[in-house]
Amino acid sequence: KDEYKNAPSFFFSLKSSVKNKSFRRYIPADIAIWYTIGMLTTLIALYGKFVLGIGEGETIFLGILMLLTFISMAIAINLLWKPVVRKIGPIM
Repeated sequence: KDEYKNAPSFFFSLKSSVKNKSFRRYIPADIAIWYTIGMLTTLIALYGKFVLGIGEGETIFLGILMLLTFISMAIAINLLWKPVVRKIGPIM
C-alpha cells in the first residue's frame, strides 16, 4: 500500500527516460506511426466524400472503405516488414 512513497520523482523518471537510448529511438518512430494513422483516417474520409461522392446517408460505405484500408495496411505491414526484421534483427 505504501509503494508510492518509494517511487521516483517525476523529473528523475523523465531524466532517466531521456537518457535511455532505446527510448530515444522509439519516440520518433511512435510519433511517425500515429501521424500516419491520423493522416490516413483523415485522407480516407475526404477521399470517400469528395472523390467517390459518398453522401450523408451512405456513411456505412465510408466505414467499409476505412476498414478495408486498415486491413490492407495490416496485411502489407506483415508481409513487408516481418522479413526485414528477420533479416536485420530488432534494433532495440
